[in-house]
This record gives sequence, structure tokens and C-alpha cells, in this order.
Amino acid sequence: MEEVRGTSARIFIWPGIHAEVGENVRVLSQNSKQVFVFTDRKCIPIAKRVAMSLLQQNFEVLGYAMYPGESRKTLNTALGVYNKMARKGVERGCVFVTVGGGVVTELGGFVASTYKEGLQLFHVPTSLVAQLDVAIASRTGINLRDGKNFVSTAYSPTAVFVDPSLIQTLPPKDYHAGLAEVVKYGMVREADLLAFIEEKIDGITARTPLVLEEIVYRCANIKSAVEQEAPSSGARAVLNYGSIVKRALESAGGYKKIQPGEALAVGMEAELWMAERMGLATPGVAKAQNRILRKLDLPTRIRGLSRDKLVEALAFDAKAAGSRPRFALPETVGHARHGIDVPADVLLDGLNSILLPGGKIRAARPMPSSEEMEAEAAAAAEAATAAPPTPPEITEVSS
Repeated sequence: MEEVRGTSARIFIWPGIHAEVGENVRVLSQNSKQVFVFTDRKCIPIAKRVAMSLLQQNFEVLGYAMYPGESRKTLNTALGVYNKMARKGVERGCVFVTVGGGVVTELGGFVASTYKEGLQLFHVPTSLVAQLDVAIASRTGINLRDGKNFVSTAYSPTAVFVDPSLIQTLPPKDYHAGLAEVVKYGMVREADLLAFIEEKIDGITARTPLVLEEIVYRCANIKSAVEQEAPSSGARAVLNYGSIVKRALESAGGYKKIQPGEALAVGMEAELWMAERMGLATPGVAKAQNRILRKLDLPTRIRGLSRDKLVEALAFDAKAAGSRPRFALPETVGHARHGIDVPADVLLDGLNSILLPGGKIRAARPMPSSEEMEAEAAAAAEAATAAPPTPPEITEVSS
């Protein structure tokens, strides 16, 4: 079992660990008698295995399954959970366990942090986005009509149980969208991670367990290292790369039409365009990011959304400083600056760069330009014709 220690939460990474949550919670919460399991209806089979492991440790297990979807991450849903907990007699010493993706993790964390002055919290993230970001970020939140996570608390789980084997069953669209988080970590913090992705692209496509486990472990280490740096260093802020435009895209799409991972991929494209336009990003950085996003089958554009609607959504950004958001933008692959004030004309042009006209609102994967296709073909041809290494001489030794 791999363990990553953050500033507050312990992160355990192990295939199959979701079925061993009970014994781990018993060790980490020895005096508790009750456990409340919060999940959504898509994750009930996984939540049942988690609940069974808790029952085997003699916990009283209660639970609630919400309807899935970002649009359900509301105060009304939270009130439903509060009322269920109150009716079932959930006490202050109860343990709260979330089993699900980003929505379940953020909403469940909010409920746990606010019910009876806060319950001990554990996460079992089931999606790639939740495993790489939400569950290990001490993030909670509820959406309002005008913005995502406008109602939130800072509340850390005691532990996060990350099971890479759960990624195997994700729908293809959800799996590929989660890989956008990996690209973000590589772009702002660790260039070697992007090199690893390109080297292991076949294993990523095939969801090879050892490759997925390595990706999850490396991202968790990056997140943990960032959390442990001094706030004045700005290390945490660089992880907001792509997120300002991402949140605006989600809001403008009504939290239904654009997945969070897809919105992040497109948001990074827009924000890196701004960085290039301002002369912050060195030549070739945008092409490198675009190339890897396309290799991972991630979108780079949005169709059917107007710039005015996107600008309106930006105005309500929860993390905006004053009346204008400040961006974290890459300078090179693996390094970014934070607190960047982007001029209005560059911001508007950057938004234009990701918008395609017509049709329903959806993420789009446009074909590469002829120049890009020619460059990639030339690189492939050069690699194919490169002289193979000279094999070592083998000397035959007679007996």
C-alpha cells in the first residue's frame, strides 16, 4: 500500500482498498460507533462494498444516495441529507464517508463539515477527477445559480482511500475527462509527468493498472508537496491553471452540458493562449499542451456558446480578486506564475480562441491543422528511419 501524507489528510493508494475501508476506519476512529455513507445512485454497488466492510467492523451503518450530477450539488440536496441524518439519530461522534466522484465528494464534505459542528470525514473517490484533485484537496462546496462552489468550507478529511482499480469501470468520456487534471499538474509543476504520459500513452488508453497507479501516486505527491509549501510561495495558486475559464464554461453550460474535465481541458487552452499573447509563455508551450490533449482524446474547443454568456459567467467567478480574476499561467512546461492580471482585450480574444459557432453547447475536438499534421508525420517518419542501436557483440566461449 502506498501512503502520501498531506498537511492534514493521509492518502492511501491501493487497488482494492475500497473493500477494506472498514478496517482502516476502525483503526483511525477507534471510539466511533456510527458511520454515515454518502453516495449517488451510480455508485451504489461500490458503496455497498464499502458499507459491508464497515459492518464487518461492527459499525452501525446508515446512508443516503443522491441523484447524480453537478446540477444536484445544491442547498436543497444538502438539506435532504441533513434531514435524513437527523431522522436517523446521527450523533456528533458519527463518522461520515463519501463514496463517489467530485460532486459527491464536495457536497458530502460540506455536509460533514456543517452538521453538528463537524463530523470526522473520510473519502472514497471513485472517479479519476476526484482521485487526482477533489478528494485530496480538502475541498467542499455547493453551487448557486450564478456560480460554482459559492457556498463552501475549508474542511480536511482524516484520510482518503484511493482505489485505482475503480477507474477501470469509468465510462470512456469520464475517464478521458479526468486525464485533464493530469495534464494540468504536468503543465504547472512537473514536466516529467507529461513525458511519462506520452511514453505510456498506449497503457493509458488500455487503462493498464500499473500505469494508472503510477499516475495517481505521482499526482497525489504533487498535490501534497504543494499543500506543504508556505502560502506566501503561491504554490497552491498555480494549481488554479485553467480553472477560471473552466468554471465559467461549466456555469454558462448550466452544469449539465460540459463535463468538469472537458471544461478544464478547454480552459487550459484558452488561458495558455492568453499567456502566449502576453509573451509569458515561451514558444512551443501551447503546441506541446495541445498535442498531448489531443493524444488523450480531450476537447480543445467549445461549440454553441456565445462569448457574451461566457464573459457574464466569468463576472461571477468565486475566486476573482475584486472585479477581475487573476490567472495562473504557464511560462514553460512544468512551471507557472500566479496572480497574473490579463488585459481585457487579451482575455476576450482568449475566449474567442476556444469558441466555435453554431449547434448545441458541447465540447469539441477539432482536427489538427494541415501544418500540425505534416509536422507530426515528419516526426514519426524521422523516428521510424532512425538508425537502430548497434547490438553488443556476443563472444562465444567454448567449453
